[in-house]
Parts: sequence; C-alpha cells; structure tokens
Amino acid sequence: MVYCAVRGGEIFRLEWQDINIESGKIILRDTKNTETRIVYMSKAVKKMLIRRRDNDKIKKKKKTDWNPLNLIFPGRSGKRITSISRTFDRVVEDLGLNEGITDKRYRFTFHCIRHTAASWLVQAGTPLYTVQQLLGHKTAALTARYSHLAPANMQQTAKFFDKLAETDGAEVIPMNSK
Repeated sequence: MVYCAVRGGEIFRLEWQDINIESGKIILRDTKNTETRIVYMSKAVKKMLIRRRDNDKIKKKKKTDWNPLNLIFPGRSGKRITSISRTFDRVVEDLGLNEGITDKRYRFTFHCIRHTAASWLVQAGTPLYTVQQLLGHKTAALTARYSHLAPANMQQTAKFFDKLAETDGAEVIPMNSK
C-alpha cells in the first residue's frame, strides 16, 4: 500500500470496520506509536479495496476460505498475518534488487515501500508536517530524514524573496555593522 505510506503491521491489522469507502478514510488502530490515525485512499487504493470487499462477500456466501476475523488481508485459514511473506523476499531476489548489497541498511525491504511513499510526497513539495502526520511519526526529526529530497523547495524559497524584493515599495536595506 505504497499509496497510503502505512507500515506492514498496520496493513495486517486492518479490518473492514476500519474502512469507509464513501469518505475514502482508513482508520489505523494500534499503530507502532500506539495512536490511532486516519489515512486517505487514493483512487487506486479505493478500487483495490472495493475489489477485495466484493471478493470477500462472494467467499462469505460460498462459505469457502472465509475470513472470520473480518480482516482485509487475512493470512491462511483467515488468521492475522504476523510477518511479510517469503513471496515478497523471492520477488525482491528475482528482480535482483539486493544483488551485491551486503550492508543490511541498504537492502530493499518491505518497509522501503513506506519510505518510497514518503520520498515521493516530499519531492512533490508536500510539507514535512503533513508527511509526519501521514506516517504517524511522533517527532518531526524522524520525518526530517526526507527533507534532503526536496532541493527544489529550497530554490522556490529563494524565488519567494526575489519576488518580494521586486514588489513596488519593497527595498533591500543594507545592514550596518556599527
């Protein structure tokens, strides 16, 4: 769910009661920092969830492979998933994403998808405070890791001052060191 920037554990705990297709809201309960937060669905996420909901209804009617916990992404036998599947690791391996990378800090993991979402938002000019709230970070310092990805924002800031100086009646006054 790159389009929501949520953690794996948050995905695994999602139940249908946490989803409001009409308003586009997803309620994340029992997050890593123990706070409940809301994220909003993109069109792609909404479309995927509607498909899952419809498939779940069909399974429920047929009483086959039904999900008694009402999880959106149930594991085998309808149980809650507790870790990323080996399938993810196989796909990463098949794509060669970690080929030649021995340092664990630089290996592609499921959590990298969340970082990608945050990076995209910062690069698009989304304010860091907004990214912080979306990610559920308690401190701005944690979110600030992504700030280096938006050099264009710094250039825009300089242009703001240029425009200010060009405004009629605005003048730059040199400061005297005395």
